[in-house]
Amino acid sequence: MSNSPSGRLWAIQENGVWARWAAEYSRWDIFSENVSEIAADPSTPSACYFINSDGSVHWRDVDGNVNEGFPGIAAKAISVGENNRLWAIQENGVWARWAAEYSRWDIFSENVSEIVADPSTPSACYFINSDGSVHWRDVDGNVNEGGFAKYALTNEGFPGIAAKAISVGGNNRLWAIQENGVWARWAAEYSRWDIFSENVSEIAADPSTPSASYFINPDGSVHWRDVDGNVNKNFPGITAKAISVGK
Repeated sequence: MSNSPSGRLWAIQENGVWARWAAEYSRWDIFSENVSEIAADPSTPSACYFINSDGSVHWRDVDGNVNEGFPGIAAKAISVGENNRLWAIQENGVWARWAAEYSRWDIFSENVSEIVADPSTPSACYFINSDGSVHWRDVDGNVNEGGFAKYALTNEGFPGIAAKAISVGGNNRLWAIQENGVWARWAAEYSRWDIFSENVSEIAADPSTPSASYFINPDGSVHWRDVDGNVNKNFPGITAKAISVGK
């Protein structure tokens, strides 16, 4: 159980300008650029991946003023998993994964509406299909033996809801926002979704614990809640439309 938030929190404000929470000062540090998507770097509190308005994907260490680009696609969503493996959904809906050893994007065949990298392995991600169903796939494990694909070992579904957003936190605990706006958390021990009562517009699971998540309320206010311990915290000062949390 967690007693307080853990991880560096980033946000995009409603005006498109991004920000980072400075916990030591209990304030948001505001940056100058407009971005369309962010994904906190899971290995450092000083850096973030982001998408520019033209769909180009970038990384920036805001404290060290170091930048990197990932050319080759126009993206509308990104996520980062173990070993800083970068995943994306292209503007045409087809997903991709950055192959750092070749400095290129590997393109997959399916269209998905949301993607969240697995924080425990660089070979897998969680995703939402167009029908709202939630899945997990190890894309490197889809091998053929004797003409038969071993999909049973490399794919998993999480039935019971129609989702529009997902996030993964400590111990690979899966969280979701349903299409009706109400959020939920996957209870693996019961193979079911536990449904909460509030409507939220965005979630970002706490990477340090399976019991807590950051979220945005419909009014744009940013919050954190330990749902098992009934502990809450607020992050006032901005009206947000997107959040991400890293190390």
